[in-house]
Amino acid sequence: MRLETRIAPTDQLADHDHLGAPELEPLLREADAVVIGPGSLFTNLIPTLLVKEINDALRTTEARKIFVCNIMTQPNQTTGFTVADHVRAIQDNCGIRLDYVLVGRPVNVSPDVLGRYEQSESQIVSQLSRPDDSSYLKLFDGTTGEIQLVHGAILVVRDDLITEQTIVTHGEGEKVVVRHRPGALAAAITELIQDVALQARLSVSRAVFREYDVRGVAHEELTERTMYVMGRAFGTFVQRRTGRNRVVLGYDVRLSSQAFHDKFLRGLLATGCHVIDIGMAPTPLLQFAAAREFTDGAAMITASHNPPEFNGVKLQLGVNPISGAELQHIERIVAAGQFISGEGTHEHTDVEAAYLNCILAKAKPNRRLKVVIDGGNGAAGPLAVQALERLAAR
Repeated sequence: MRLETRIAPTDQLADHDHLGAPELEPLLREADAVVIGPGSLFTNLIPTLLVKEINDALRTTEARKIFVCNIMTQPNQTTGFTVADHVRAIQDNCGIRLDYVLVGRPVNVSPDVLGRYEQSESQIVSQLSRPDDSSYLKLFDGTTGEIQLVHGAILVVRDDLITEQTIVTHGEGEKVVVRHRPGALAAAITELIQDVALQARLSVSRAVFREYDVRGVAHEELTERTMYVMGRAFGTFVQRRTGRNRVVLGYDVRLSSQAFHDKFLRGLLATGCHVIDIGMAPTPLLQFAAAREFTDGAAMITASHNPPEFNGVKLQLGVNPISGAELQHIERIVAAGQFISGEGTHEHTDVEAAYLNCILAKAKPNRRLKVVIDGGNGAAGPLAVQALERLAAR
């Protein structure tokens, strides 16, 4: 990853303490990361983010967007706001998807100082969700890789960001206020920019969302809970894209596949899908079933050619594989937790005989075949043996 930090010399900042939007736009497009905040949400941040040149750049740049959440709420503006409310306000008003939200815990702030803020109707911004708030989503819950997302942004909480600071005011003399510690804040932001390991754990997860499928180490990067969430996201995606709900589902011979299949199935049913379950099968059989049954989507629990400790899921919309931007769309559904709810139905269907008949109708060898086959360690093995026997191969 390329990381370059450019800081203007202080003698240049004397006459240019801020950049106008035209000067800032190319820098935003070229940046590796953009830090938003801290600052007054509705007075400063959102108006700045809505400037056309800045907004266009931030909506299209690939830079990671790090939002530094305010420490305190603002009277008559953000009273009662949680971290999620701050993230939602930026994303909904500005159309900018945040990658991280950085929050400090006020562990070094005295109760007396907090009490004085509360007298002015200002409170610490809560990290906790309200009982009716579905904005927070935990991934890899209970594992060492647990991540909490807030409207799709990774929540990063630090204890060293906030401190008390004595300032001198014109009317009140010395006054103790709550501020971010500049050095600690800069270090935390730099750590986020450089932390490839954290990037690799993003989403369900951005590490497991590959270009053409979803794949990761079973029970570490991919858990049964993850597969349930993926089932809900895929069921939601299929119905929103097609207006229909028929999905065919299969799984391979990996030791983790049946359990993952069962959780993915539950996720599909929770969105109201009608699931045609073909059980253990090779991927070409799933593709055949999708075409034969005229399904709207298809999902195969498999990690293809990868080592046995891996697993994943290949997805189709109709008979077309899902990849790239469409896979990212499913990732965003997962991150936001925006699932359809319903009561699905489930049927088991045997399409092996029809699949073999289709193959045999097209396979016309001009001599008797002599074949050595290892039918183990793959879902295609038993079908291959049956097909060759029916072709009278030796």
